[in-house]
Amino acid sequence: MYGLELLQGTYQEAVNVFLTKYGGATDDYFSEKSYARFKAGEIKAPTKRKISRTSEGLYCHHIDEDKMIMMASPEFIRYLDIPFDYQRKNRLVYCNLIEHGILHLLIASETCGRGFELGCLPGVGGYVNFIRPNLIQWLIDGVEPKLPWQIACRNAVFMNRHAAKKMIKQMDRFLFDHYPSVTKKELKEGCEAFQY
Repeated sequence: MYGLELLQGTYQEAVNVFLTKYGGATDDYFSEKSYARFKAGEIKAPTKRKISRTSEGLYCHHIDEDKMIMMASPEFIRYLDIPFDYQRKNRLVYCNLIEHGILHLLIASETCGRGFELGCLPGVGGYVNFIRPNLIQWLIDGVEPKLPWQIACRNAVFMNRHAAKKMIKQMDRFLFDHYPSVTKKELKEGCEAFQY
């Protein structure tokens, strides 16, 4: 239901499904030249390439988020010394909001206990602080998104409230089963452990 059967497989299998479903990126996430200049301290931020497909209701996900976090964040690029290879077009995949949640849950299940040098919970932060709140606001609470790209992303996964509650409950159960350190309170409110 809604792609949740992918939670029975691996992260790489889900990535492959979405690459087949939506096709690959046509460009790198950032300009390679500006990325090098940014890392050398010459400019404030690298230049993002035209890879957005939010008008189609799709998010761009870095495939290597199972190895590094926050790869679109200039602060984290510099702090973690994120290699440009993780920004290449063959390391990007498109997905809708539910599918994005699936990818983050699979990262969480496959990296549980590994952690990153920042003490973050891989995959969990994106699900708890971004994906899950948007699913709840847009599909259960009926909050109307304001920006055109948000409306397109909501419309791509729109379903009735009952179905949305059932789906989110299944996603949460998967997280609890595979990342037992996450509490229901943290899941509901988010917590500093999940902040990047």
